[in-house]
Amino acid sequence: MRIVSYNPSSYELILGDDSERRRFFDKVVYSMDARHLEDVVYYNKALKNRNATLRQRGKYRIWDDIISKVGERIITNRMKAIDLMQSYFDEAFGLFFGEHSQVSFNYRPSAGYTENEIRTKLFADEKIDENKGVTNSGPHRDKVEIYLDGKDAKRVVSTGQAKLVAFLFKIAKTRFIKNFSKKQPIFLYDDVSAFLDEQRLCQLVEIIKKEDVQIISTSVDNNLFRKLFSDSVQFITVREGSVLDG
Repeated sequence: MRIVSYNPSSYELILGDDSERRRFFDKVVYSMDARHLEDVVYYNKALKNRNATLRQRGKYRIWDDIISKVGERIITNRMKAIDLMQSYFDEAFGLFFGEHSQVSFNYRPSAGYTENEIRTKLFADEKIDENKGVTNSGPHRDKVEIYLDGKDAKRVVSTGQAKLVAFLFKIAKTRFIKNFSKKQPIFLYDDVSAFLDEQRLCQLVEIIKKEDVQIISTSVDNNLFRKLFSDSVQFITVREGSVLDG
C-alpha cells in the first residue's frame, strides 16, 4: 500500500532539521523504486558499523567503499526525486495560492555527489571523525533546503505557515505517487483540529478530496470534523479505546 500521512509534527518537514526532508524524499523514491529502501538500509548499517569501529579505534576505513558506492546511488535518487516532483509542488501551490507563490529546492551534499568525492571526503575528515567518534560526512548529513519565493523557508515562515506548506507537500506527494505507481494511496490525516484555522482547513480538505483517494482522518472536535467531512463518509466514535458507533 502507498500511504501519505499528515500529523501534528508534519510542519517539521519545513522547520525541522534536514533529516525530515531527506526522509521525505527517500519515501518518494521508494514509491518509484523499492531498491532505494534496500540501499538506505544497507548504507545505515555500514554507517553504524563505521561509527562503532571509530569509537573502538579500529579499522573503520573498511566501510568507506560501501558508504561511498551506495551513498552515490542514494544521492542520485534523491536529486532525481526532487527534479521529478518540482512540477507537482508547483501544481499543489498553484491550487492554493494561484501563481503568486513559488517553491524550489537546493540539495547540498556534505561530501560530494559521486562515489569518488564521498570517499575523498571521508579520507580528508578521518581525524575529525576519530576525535568525535562519528562519521561527519555522507548522505546522512546532506542538506535539503526549501525556498519560498526565493527565500529560505526556515527563516521566513511561521509555524502556522509551515503547517500549510507541509500539507501542500503531502498533496504533491499524493499526486506524484498516483502517477508513478499507478496506485491510489491512502491519505492519513491525524487530528485535523490541531492544525490550521477553519477556513484554510476547508480549502485544503476540498483539495485532497478531489484527488479521489481514500482518506482516514481523526479529530477531537466533532463539529469541525463533521463539517469538513460531511459527504460520502463513515463516522466512527472512539472513547477510551472503545468504538461507540460507526
